[in-house]
Amino acid sequence: MTVTREISRAFLISKVIHAIAACWLREDAGQTIWIQQDNARTHVALDDEAFALAVAQSNLDIRIMNQPPNSPNMNVLDLCFFVSL
Repeated sequence: MTVTREISRAFLISKVIHAIAACWLREDAGQTIWIQQDNARTHVALDDEAFALAVAQSNLDIRIMNQPPNSPNMNVLDLCFFVSL
């Protein structure tokens, strides 16, 4: 199975937003939640309308941020997160 932009969007909307909403503390309600992704073509665009609508319905401030392309110095996921797994 190939992961497409539509699959990535559906996963974010159906799984990630709901998981964040279930775990997010009420006292942190005004905080911005950043979802960081690399610049893969299959990832959700920053201005994706379906994702924006799902976020608006969650009553949370969730935003997507792309890492700079081809920048290993800025790629936090590759530098530490995946190494810890």
